Amino acid sequence: MPGGFCEPGEHPIQTAERELREETGLRVRVTGFLGIWPDRYETPGATPILTLNIYYHAQLVEDGVAKPDPREVAELRWCPADQLPTSVAFPGHIVPLLQAWRAALNAGELETSLFDRPA
Repeated sequence: MPGGFCEPGEHPIQTAERELREETGLRVRVTGFLGIWPDRYETPGATPILTLNIYYHAQLVEDGVAKPDPREVAELRWCPADQLPTSVAFPGHIVPLLQAWRAALNAGELETSLFDRPA
């Protein structure tokens, strides 16, 4: 599940597009908003940080070969929509996230208005 933290002054849409490119080598354009799920980011020896994980729909901008960053990506593969794994990052909300994505897919709602898209 590609993801990461917003840089100072960076819009979450820009973060999503940047993090996906950094982690997979693929360029995407965010096409819609899926939802927000709260989580806890924990590192050994530090106080857990409450995070809000923002999820978007996206499409590839150009055909390209995925080049995952091995420092950040353990595995990268394409899966049919009905065979997406649930044993990936963010175990606290991956199941409801995938349920919401499947509902959006079935409703044809992968593109939504993004009134706050940065220029």
